[in-house]
Amino acid sequence: MDRRFLRLAPPHFVSYFFALTYAVESLSDGVLTVEDLAVIPRYQPDSTAVLVQAGLLEAADASGNVFRIVDFTDTQSSAAQVRADTERRIKAREKKRNQRARSPSVPAAPHDAPPAPMPVSDWDTVNIPESEYADLI
Repeated sequence: MDRRFLRLAPPHFVSYFFALTYAVESLSDGVLTVEDLAVIPRYQPDSTAVLVQAGLLEAADASGNVFRIVDFTDTQSSAAQVRADTERRIKAREKKRNQRARSPSVPAAPHDAPPAPMPVSDWDTVNIPESEYADLI
């Protein structure tokens, strides 16, 4: 585990965790504005300076209103990658849906159908006379 995390006090670790989660979820490529930080759940306002000093956040512009999570692209998927993966999954689902639509329909079993019988094994005592296993009980 990265020592930068281990050295953080619990409130700042929680702030970093939620900031990272927010950046991933919002597809921001690790860029967070002061306005973003203000709406992140459990983010402590004093964590920004601590995270910058720890080397986990860096100023992304001279105004001090935009920050970048250091090493974000090394540990998380970029917004472009996430969008490409999503598009690929959508196309794959559509392709499978079309394949199923073209294939002959197999009638589905009714929901109230009884389960198929289980095969009888050598260990199935239901079909063995009790006299043969009574001494084992």
